[in-house]
Amino acid sequence: MQYSVVIPVYNRRESILASIESVVEQTYPPQEVIVVDDGSTDGTVERIQQCGANVRLLQTGGRTGACNARNMGTHAAIHDTVAFQDSDDVWLPSKMEQQLERLEEGHFDAVFCSFIKDFESGQERGGWSREIANSGSACKTLLLKKNYVSTQTLVVRKKAFETAGGFDKDLRRFQDWDLAIRLSLLMPIGFVDEPLVRVKQTGTRLSNNRREGIISRRRILEKYKNHYLNAPEIHSQMLLDLGLRQACIPQPIAASKSLLKAARYLISNTLTSTKREAAQNG
Repeated sequence: MQYSVVIPVYNRRESILASIESVVEQTYPPQEVIVVDDGSTDGTVERIQQCGANVRLLQTGGRTGACNARNMGTHAAIHDTVAFQDSDDVWLPSKMEQQLERLEEGHFDAVFCSFIKDFESGQERGGWSREIANSGSACKTLLLKKNYVSTQTLVVRKKAFETAGGFDKDLRRFQDWDLAIRLSLLMPIGFVDEPLVRVKQTGTRLSNNRREGIISRRRILEKYKNHYLNAPEIHSQMLLDLGLRQACIPQPIAASKSLLKAARYLISNTLTSTKREAAQNG
């Protein structure tokens, strides 16, 4: 199976070559690598140009965000299957071989894998778990509950990506989570239960921005409101989590509203369950 890889980049002069190297040195290497520069000013573009004709360089013309860069690269990809990599992370050698095998054998439209979080103080495993992998049709409900994904672990059929609408350019965080929810609502998703990506965790990553995280969580709650209303327990858990995060910023008024909503949904769900049990017991 032929596939393309899309890598968005902004000012990653020191890490971009290692990121690209881990892609092209896969045991099942890509037929196309697209690096989309999003307005770098630190010499990143010159580093990418050192890679020669094997790496295709696109440029957004300025700061447009990683989601726009990924969407642009995917639109330009010539193959029917696309994988995503980040400019400061590293794939393990057999990542694509294992994920493409899972994609084909399971007749999936998308496949994720686990990953290793590299902190300055050590490592931990992140990403999807056996809970999600074995959930079957319940996958979409579990994804509403928690972010199990990371963009660098995604392999997707281009048609499925386009059907789902690509990455949401209005989200500053959790774009991977948001896309995974949409994919799960539309099509079957597979999983490789092995960490196949090393994700560098530093203080400069956008994923460490708490305020942006709160804004993005609220947007996800709004986007999938009807699905959350059909899963009141998960809805209350999400609101509780949001309220606690807002309290830590601190955003006391917003936190109070979220916590009150969480309590309301929890009480409502408890009462509904009690009435159902009472009716069943006569």
